[in-house]
Amino acid sequence: MKKLFIVVNHDWFFLSHRQEVAVAVKNAGWDVTIVCCNTGRFNDIHALGLKTIDLPINATGMNPREERKTFSFLRKIYKKEKPDIVHHVGLKTILWGGLAAKLTKVNGVVNAVSGLGVMFSEGKLSLTARGILSVLRFSHNRKKIRVIFQNHDDEALFLNNRVTKPENVVFIKGSGVDLNKFAYVPVPDTSPIKVMFTGRMVKEKGVIDLIEAAEKLRKEYEGKVEFLLCGKLSDNPKAMKREELELLCDGKYIQWLGHRDDIKDLLGQ
Repeated sequence: MKKLFIVVNHDWFFLSHRQEVAVAVKNAGWDVTIVCCNTGRFNDIHALGLKTIDLPINATGMNPREERKTFSFLRKIYKKEKPDIVHHVGLKTILWGGLAAKLTKVNGVVNAVSGLGVMFSEGKLSLTARGILSVLRFSHNRKKIRVIFQNHDDEALFLNNRVTKPENVVFIKGSGVDLNKFAYVPVPDTSPIKVMFTGRMVKEKGVIDLIEAAEKLRKEYEGKVEFLLCGKLSDNPKAMKREELELLCDGKYIQWLGHRDDIKDLLGQ
């Protein structure tokens, strides 16, 4: 039986973005293992009939000792388990998993770039960013590799810095939505109108832009419209803080709902 390893930062991210892919591959007869940090959701992954390996990783950290530990761990399990394909999701797992896969001669690699973050969006690249690109250039110089992008800025960065070749690029318009679950429902004819943002509370995702837009409209639309910010805090050092959000949101016209498991019901409103 062929082996697939799907490597992501956290168990909750796998469940929200990749579980359908993993289950489809398992149903096609593959042995599928999810390699990620266990934040308490491993039982949910096991319930899907998938195996797990707890990955030591600090998704936003830059401590050399922690980074070396992540790389060494991946190199060790790739060498021991010999997966046929490894599917890395996110920059950190692509960086260390890609390097480990090359050094252990993993047969096939699929890297999904799900947003490179602020380090690569602030104009001139820092020394750290250039170093990361150098490692990626080395690890991507191999046969049987595909790199999936969801925006053309990330795609251009990889191509312009010779990290990957055009023939190895696959472009998709997002991770996808199950239309059987998130089916169309008529727009409610109720007041107030609800505008909802879903995502982690990170400035680069547009949280501040939405709040500023709402404030410009407050005088005309308060009482007629509610702006709902739906998502949890992030451990990214540049992410918004709880105190900042509570200061910007009045709890009525602009509401921060935090993490929610009832997104489908909220969207129906």
